[in-house]
Amino acid sequence: MKWIGQQIYDQISRFRSDVYIENLSTTTETEVLVVDSTGKVSKNTIEDLHHDTSSQASVDNSGSTYIQDVTLDTYGHVTALTSTAIPTLNQDTTGEAATVATIAGLAPNTATTQATQPNIATCVGLTSIGAAGATTDFAAGDITMYNAVNDGNPTFSIGSSATERLEIKAEYESGAQGLDLVRFTTFTAGSGGDDGRYAFEVDDAFLLNILDGGLRVKASGFLEFGSGNQIISDSGGTTTLKNIDALDATTEATIESAIDTLANLTSLGSAGVTTNIVAGDVTMYNAVNDGNPTISLGSSATNRFEIKSLYNSSAQTLDSVDFTSYTTSGTTHDARYRWFVDEVELARMLDTGFYVYKGRLQVQGEGATLHAYDPTASSATEGGALRLSSDDGAAMADNHRLGIITFEGAEDASSNLTVGAQIEAFCEAGWSASENGARMVFSTTDGNASTSTVLTLDSNKLATFSGAVNIQGSRSFINSMGTDGAHDGDVVYFGGTTSMTVGKIYHYKSDGTWEIANADAVATSDGLLGVALGAASDTNGMLLRGMVTLDHDPGAIGDVLYVQSDNAGVPGNATATAPSVSGDCVRIIGYQVVHAGAGIVWFNPDNTFVEVA
Repeated sequence: MKWIGQQIYDQISRFRSDVYIENLSTTTETEVLVVDSTGKVSKNTIEDLHHDTSSQASVDNSGSTYIQDVTLDTYGHVTALTSTAIPTLNQDTTGEAATVATIAGLAPNTATTQATQPNIATCVGLTSIGAAGATTDFAAGDITMYNAVNDGNPTFSIGSSATERLEIKAEYESGAQGLDLVRFTTFTAGSGGDDGRYAFEVDDAFLLNILDGGLRVKASGFLEFGSGNQIISDSGGTTTLKNIDALDATTEATIESAIDTLANLTSLGSAGVTTNIVAGDVTMYNAVNDGNPTISLGSSATNRFEIKSLYNSSAQTLDSVDFTSYTTSGTTHDARYRWFVDEVELARMLDTGFYVYKGRLQVQGEGATLHAYDPTASSATEGGALRLSSDDGAAMADNHRLGIITFEGAEDASSNLTVGAQIEAFCEAGWSASENGARMVFSTTDGNASTSTVLTLDSNKLATFSGAVNIQGSRSFINSMGTDGAHDGDVVYFGGTTSMTVGKIYHYKSDGTWEIANADAVATSDGLLGVALGAASDTNGMLLRGMVTLDHDPGAIGDVLYVQSDNAGVPGNATATAPSVSGDCVRIIGYQVVHAGAGIVWFNPDNTFVEVA
């Protein structure tokens, strides 16, 4: 029975198309039923089966990449995915007539292909784009051309051919990729002037050309640096250069050498800055009647130095050259002139005149003359003057020289000068407010070139000759002297006598001193007689002969005068009455020339005398 049941079961299970197993429970058994290719059901363990899993991770194919290869194992599981970029665009010359381009690995230029083209990032093999005569539109924010190759020099050309084009080249440094310069070049085979020129337009309006000969800017255009800093502008064909703050040395030299005239120049240089005029000659000619060209230096019209070429009235002939200074200062000598040679002051011209501070003032040339001319109405204080001064800031000392006038001449053909004569003035004592005595010394040079004093005139009116005196012509004596001791005649300075009375007659004694003359005895009136000119014989002098004013009036005009005797009057006086007492000395000493109390006499003592018996 068992066998029959088993057979029935086996037959049903074999021929039944579907087998359903119901009420299965979970188990940990490792053995399972499997069906082979003949439909046979058999048992197998789970280790002999391959799990339904894959070892390949996901691949991101966004952008311009796509999955190119898929790798499966023997069980159909994905073990590898390979992605790549969309192929580049290539020219297709063999496809159908409607085909313009193909993308490697895709069908001809269909709608699907066109939809794929926006994802193209590079076109490595592209050598041409667009078509002649057609407009090629580049829809791009930026166009970049980088050629990372030494000496790559990427170049952009626009034109009809290699000989008719504009070229823009990024030129590298030699043997490197560093940018050296950007070169704009036009090429043309045309023979017309300015063919291949550049034209720049703004808002469809011409702005400038770059021509064969240079740069051309539109009329009424300008050149500007920064904002609002125009340096060149044009208005109606008149070009103006402005806002130029400085020129480099080369430009300055070029402009200076090129400028011939500056007809409209009204200002040169700037305040506080030195303006250097480099020129062999500076010429200012104003060929206009009464033009009077003028140079002014200073701070304003009222504080300046002026040099003016003054023309003759209503003409262009030169009348005078006027040097004028102007100042608003009230200080004495302001606006004065000063002259320096080798930075050393030589002369000044002040309010009071012309002063030479060092060296000499020389008049040179044929007929050379130093002329002091005083056009003021003549008077006792007017007249041309030659003034020699000495002032070192201290009082003059005794025997210091006040000044000298020399007379010189050449002693040979080499202009070696020798002094022939000179006049000097010396102080006779230390000078002060109360003492200003001086003497003059006249000197000459002898045949041996030795200079010696000839004449000295001292402060006491004493004239001393070092040699013989030769008087040619008449010697005159004045008789208009009114004070005691006033004189004109022969004076000696010796005797060592002091406390003398001016205007008295003295007798020279055997001991070399002077005593009051007294006709009472021959011994006090027979020798050398003289009139005292002051208190000291050696200082003030003794008149031996000449006109003199006595301290008394001895008689009337024309009276013969004698030495007075003390028995008839005052010793030392003259008298018109001859002494008559026994033993008196009768000696004529002169004659009265002026009366009425003047006391002026001609003093000329006789060499003989008579003693009264």
